[in-house]
Amino acid sequence: MSETNYKEEFERFLSARKAHEPAWLQSIRETAFRRFTDLGMPTRKHEDWKYTPVSFYTDVPFAQAETPTQAPALADIEAQTGALSGLRAIFVDGHFHSELSDLSATTEGVHIGSVADALKEDSSVLKQELQRHVDRNTGRVFEALNLAFFVDGLFVHAPKNTKLEQTLHVVNVSSGTKGASVQQPRNVFVAEQGAQLDIVESYIGLHDGLYWTNAVTEVDVADNAHVTHLRIQEEGKDGRHIASLHAHLSRASNFANHIVSFGGKAVRNDTEAVLSAENAECTLNGLYLSGDNQHVDNRTSLDHARPHCNSYQLYKGVLTEKGKGVFNGHILVRQAAQKTDAKQSNQALLLSDDAMIYSKPQLEIFADDVRCTHGATSGNLDPEGLFYLQSRGVHKDAAKALMTYAFANELLTQLSNEEIRERLEQRLSSRLHTAS
Repeated sequence: MSETNYKEEFERFLSARKAHEPAWLQSIRETAFRRFTDLGMPTRKHEDWKYTPVSFYTDVPFAQAETPTQAPALADIEAQTGALSGLRAIFVDGHFHSELSDLSATTEGVHIGSVADALKEDSSVLKQELQRHVDRNTGRVFEALNLAFFVDGLFVHAPKNTKLEQTLHVVNVSSGTKGASVQQPRNVFVAEQGAQLDIVESYIGLHDGLYWTNAVTEVDVADNAHVTHLRIQEEGKDGRHIASLHAHLSRASNFANHIVSFGGKAVRNDTEAVLSAENAECTLNGLYLSGDNQHVDNRTSLDHARPHCNSYQLYKGVLTEKGKGVFNGHILVRQAAQKTDAKQSNQALLLSDDAMIYSKPQLEIFADDVRCTHGATSGNLDPEGLFYLQSRGVHKDAAKALMTYAFANELLTQLSNEEIRERLEQRLSSRLHTAS
């Protein structure tokens, strides 16, 4: 799709929304679209896109997903996500669906609702968060595209010292009822001082056709607040997925992010966290399976801006059958960030000769009193371990699946929600046995 076509589409989109949208949001959209056109579509000459062809996404017709005339049944959704116990907010083709959702047990004082509704109410908190993204200017072209075109998403605001008593499930469903389309959800999660949130964000496809999800999630973690965020990506077989997450951590706050990528044809996860005040702690973990010509690109960026902060990263990948993986982990330790403790590890299992991994860990350290480590490993299963299991009567394929499961499951054991952890463990086991 050419730049001219994007511009024409944006003008139509902006005009259609002008009558029922605040002027400040129209201004934000215009700024975001100018940034999108100024940046231009990346090519292989851009370092961040050296190993991931942007054509994965530009080849999808840029047709905004419409509200489906008939929503899928909750049973069909739960057949893929598992039982959605607790709170659930369900979006179908990028639009909030109140009949499928259940937010009745929301903790008093915590606001959970669609971004579209919050915009109608002219929420000052949401306005502040959207403006912050414009001011931040990340230089990520697809984040700018999302900000220009987003229609809906989930807005969560936890005031001071509130705690969401139940896990909140945010489920984004691609129904496939309108053919190839692009959905661009934008989620905003705000935890004020001392607040606690536990959020599971899922992306599923109920069909194997061509579509594109371009999602952005913003997380603001105030002083002494705690946010746990799990993203589960199980898009359809030919689904294209880009997910950008930005977290801003304040003093003595804690943010834990876990990403599990099992589906999709082409997947890219961009995760960025800024530790902007002392004693903040951040965990970024990821697990991905890539096979059958899948392409999974994980990128993390940790900005240690202040002293006495800790960060931990562990990404693991299992690649088979022409599966490709990319990992780029960047840690920046600024001069003021003394007493930083940052650990990063990227490990990949290559289970076939035609599987590939591109790994690039990066450390930029401008402070002199820090403890920072990073490492990247890739290879096949330990032959001695395989021989041991086979000598005990385990079939070779079963032994491979067992050892691979043990390698990958280290990430899942860190999930605190037992119900979700067990479902993902079953899904992992099923995929590995199929691959073997």
